[in-house]
Amino acid sequence: LADFAAADDSDRTSPLQPSGPFSPVRAKLSPDGTSIILEYELASDVPLHILASDILGTLLGSVHYASRPTGTWQDLLIFNRRPMGGIVVVNVECGMQKMTMKMTSAE
Repeated sequence: LADFAAADDSDRTSPLQPSGPFSPVRAKLSPDGTSIILEYELASDVPLHILASDILGTLLGSVHYASRPTGTWQDLLIFNRRPMGGIVVVNVECGMQKMTMKMTSAE
């Protein structure tokens, strides 16, 4: 997984600082744009909510944890449909921290 860099790469790391409840999020969008793997580390037990949608705002997949324990985690979101335009917007809410990443599939 690569660092958060060019706007159209499919590998991302969030710009969030490690001072919050979670470390930067690493995300890898599958080449066909039908799933995403998210990797992150939590410094404390916190609620976590991840939403993936396309550019029209159509929900592609989500995961919610009322209290995700401290540790290193990896989540696989398999989308319920292909994203419109091959663009996926991922919103992560962890405790009071929020972040958004825009990713583009190779197709």
